[in-house]
Amino acid sequence: MGFLVLLVNLGIKSYFEALRRGQEIAALQARSRVLKAEAPQEVPTVLHFKTDYKTAPVKLAEIRYIESMSEYVKVYLDSQPQPLVVLYSLKKLVEQLPAGQFMRIHRSYIISLSHIKEANRSEVILDNDTRLPVGEVYRPAFKEYLSGR
Repeated sequence: MGFLVLLVNLGIKSYFEALRRGQEIAALQARSRVLKAEAPQEVPTVLHFKTDYKTAPVKLAEIRYIESMSEYVKVYLDSQPQPLVVLYSLKKLVEQLPAGQFMRIHRSYIISLSHIKEANRSEVILDNDTRLPVGEVYRPAFKEYLSGR
């Protein structure tokens, strides 16, 4: 009954016009999604972190590993003896870092793959002799990376 009232109020011609426009909009949105999916993703070389009331640019090549501390992360760099402590989530960082250069190996750690010195199924040793655990959940993906390396 509500549909019939709608048709009477809009008129048949207006109803079909609105339906056609809706189909055109849906087609445009679908094409837009395809174009976004096909567009090459730009790989960042620098991330900007807010720390100590300023923005600090960090080159991805300088990152050794990242450690989570609740809502903060410690970013360990080649160029600094002390880590950069930043209000950021590890989950958000994983989304921003290029997958070919970084990997999450534990619920608390992301490592730079270029800094791996040794690795086994439960531990990674970085080139500065830092030992980090490999979490049970992340072992299959890490093992797959090691076998293809």
